[in-house]
Amino acid sequence: MKLLKLVVILTGVVFARDTASAQVTSNVLYRVFLIKYKSTTGTAFTIDVDGRQYLVTARHVVPGIGDQDKISIFHENKWKPMMVKPIRVTPKEVDIIVLIPPQQLSPTLQMEPTMGGLVIAQPVYFLGFPYKMYTDVGDLMHGFPLPFVKGGILSALDARKDKGYSILYVDGLNNPGFSGGPVVFKDLKSKEMRVAGVISSYKNHPDIVVNRNLKTGLTALSNSGILIAYGIAPAVEAIKARPEGPVVKPATDGSGKNTADQK
Repeated sequence: MKLLKLVVILTGVVFARDTASAQVTSNVLYRVFLIKYKSTTGTAFTIDVDGRQYLVTARHVVPGIGDQDKISIFHENKWKPMMVKPIRVTPKEVDIIVLIPPQQLSPTLQMEPTMGGLVIAQPVYFLGFPYKMYTDVGDLMHGFPLPFVKGGILSALDARKDKGYSILYVDGLNNPGFSGGPVVFKDLKSKEMRVAGVISSYKNHPDIVVNRNLKTGLTALSNSGILIAYGIAPAVEAIKARPEGPVVKPATDGSGKNTADQK
């Protein structure tokens, strides 16, 4: 089956490119994809490192993926297969995996993978496809589904320097399907959008089940409203140890003007 052919030229974009006038801009939206591996669906996103592009998601979205394996990307209202090569991220408790695509998937608009500049209580945003939901905007996303955007604040940061990774806790209501999506923020100094982490899960809370004001002795897990994400640094480190992604080409706006450095 022929692999999907992807367009990386921006034309007629209605999404905001100027980070001074919007919170989540086209450089983020164009990088987020609805993916499937066997029976599991989730979210993935591209990052550019040293002039090469990679697809990042949560490891549990692609359980047991092989060294030469196939995922599917939702495009033009159907699933299209794509061969990928995984880059394993360490330590193993970090719920992130990097996938090497056969070709560039998204424009090279600015979105640095770093937690640099992120501060506690700062607004952050997370993107994905809850319950496989999306909106179809046709050519505006070049046939790809537009992800949902949700927000919250960075409530806490567990920087486990001795173990080589960080955990972000966000006061924001995560839903199934956001797993693997990016947590992004606007750097307060540069005003650039950056990706700080990869969505993993949310904190469950056991609630006592009550029937007619009587305790049943049963409990049910509910969403506490605390999103859990892993910092992006281990993914970048794994990529630098294995720089095999496709070389990225500068995006253009249709006029030939390079948009790679637009903010």
